[in-house]
Amino acid sequence: MLRAPDDVRQLHARRLTKWLAELTEASLLLEQGAIELRNGSGRKAAVARLYIRDHLGEAPMRGITDDRSVLDLYDSVVGYAEA
Repeated sequence: MLRAPDDVRQLHARRLTKWLAELTEASLLLEQGAIELRNGSGRKAAVARLYIRDHLGEAPMRGITDDRSVLDLYDSVVGYAEA
């Protein structure tokens, strides 16, 4: 990734930041879920499980690959609205 062009590095930095934020959110939900489970409620543990399934169960590396499609097709997709 260090040798990638600047635009690709910026794209991946954004994806990585979003992924790290989602990992933090999941860990906080898990922590709260564990506390509630000890107190007899499984509600937050269930929410944590659903959150992890929906937000972290995607493809490995969250699109951080050498695929430039998003960048290469951006002008075509955005320009479509002007046509």
